[in-house]
Amino acid sequence: EDGMIINGNPRAIKGGKVSSHGDHRIAMACAILGLVAQEETIIDDTACIATSYPGFEGTLNRVLKTDETVSDDDDDDVENDEVMDFDR
Repeated sequence: EDGMIINGNPRAIKGGKVSSHGDHRIAMACAILGLVAQEETIIDDTACIATSYPGFEGTLNRVLKTDETVSDDDDDDVENDEVMDFDR
């Protein structure tokens, strides 16, 4: 069996600015965490996401069932200097 359960208080997530340091796993985890943050979440260096999941942004938008993009680029491909910015 595979999976993960994280218990906690989502209201404790404030938001802020974070760098992935080029790690696609950190970038995607922070993107998902940013969805429940109370304030804006900005993730620097999201180009690394294309390493493992080039369509991540598009999939995330479809899961959220919204036309709003989570980056400066409407394309599913992630550019090298792209920043994801969540303000929910």
